[in-house]
Amino acid sequence: MYAMEDKLNSAPKSASAAQRLLLVLRTGEVVTATRLRTLGISERVTHYLKKTGAIMSLGVGAYVRGQDKPSFASAIFALTEQLSMPVHIGGRTALRLQGASQYLTLGRGEMAWIFSSKKMKLPLWFVNLQSDVSPCLIQTHFLDSNLVGLIRTIEVDGFNVPVSPKERAILEMIYLIGKSHRFEEVDELFEGLTSLNPSILQELLEKCQSVRVCRIFLYLAHKHKHPWLGAVDESRISLGSGKRVVVKNGRLDSKYLITISREEVESDA
Repeated sequence: MYAMEDKLNSAPKSASAAQRLLLVLRTGEVVTATRLRTLGISERVTHYLKKTGAIMSLGVGAYVRGQDKPSFASAIFALTEQLSMPVHIGGRTALRLQGASQYLTLGRGEMAWIFSSKKMKLPLWFVNLQSDVSPCLIQTHFLDSNLVGLIRTIEVDGFNVPVSPKERAILEMIYLIGKSHRFEEVDELFEGLTSLNPSILQELLEKCQSVRVCRIFLYLAHKHKHPWLGAVDESRISLGSGKRVVVKNGRLDSKYLITISREEVESDA
């Protein structure tokens, strides 16, 4: 984990706090006013650094070195570690980060999904972040907030950021079906999830507060015949009653009472 304090301590002792800060700030690294205060850098000195062009304001309360473009991973790190905001990278973005590469490989302008179980407002500097990706905050408590322990930390561009494990990330994607994702899109991605952890899935599904999410997940797990499904006890998962619309004007799956596309039914026949 990148520790600014450690690097500051290793900087020349003869340098001022502001000089040492500029020595350790990396390209695109976001530093908040809150962190500057804890490092002993006053508002007066911060104003001076901004005036001279040594740092650039991203908006109220956040800065980068010179004219750098802010790093998305560093911005997430700033939210969680410097401002203690309960957010994490989830959904498709989390799955992407835990694929072949541990580093952020999102294309320019691609959506980066951020989740929180609490109502909050992101700082305007983050909302207007001029990085290679476009952040989108999803505020939902369909997964119990007590499950925060299931969030893992991975290194992205040198910063430790909180990320949903694959098991949680796919449930977050399913939650967004009909809102931001198409059923077919999630179905295609689900096919490759052959190595999920059934014990994590069990806990998530048992505490999931969305019947719709649980039904779609189990439908897709059976469709793709993933080996981990045999270790999941469906009798302990609440599936509610009544029908749930997933695909408008679709056909009803008789087992999980969700509407799926007509093509889906025909291909399963």
